[in-house]
Amino acid sequence: MLDLTNVQASGLLAKCEYVASVKTAEVKSTKAMDGEYINCCFETEGGERVFTMFNIKNKNDKAVTIGLQQLKSMMLASGAESFVLNSVNDLLGLKCIIKVDIKEDDFGIKNVIKGYKSLPAREELTSSDSLPF
Repeated sequence: MLDLTNVQASGLLAKCEYVASVKTAEVKSTKAMDGEYINCCFETEGGERVFTMFNIKNKNDKAVTIGLQQLKSMMLASGAESFVLNSVNDLLGLKCIIKVDIKEDDFGIKNVIKGYKSLPAREELTSSDSLPF
């Protein structure tokens, strides 16, 4: 007998936290063409990509509320200086820690982003600190 229950499927990131930045962002229409979402691609420092969607227009008000809350959480974690988006391009390059999980649905097994955290603050050098050069 061969038990593959705990083996990660190829192409998936392990359930973990990763430092990542927004590589691409674009507004797309829902399949029913009655709403819109921002499709974001995050790229980890290792070059792996994880996609997420933020609902921004939907007949389900709760879906929009959740989508906008998730978007603002990501922006807060990334240290965004403004929460007004003139374009989805304003999201490009934002960097934070993404909490990655694994989800199985009708479309198969995939990675999903479950949350966002700020990067640890870098300690500033003082004049008494020595530099490595």
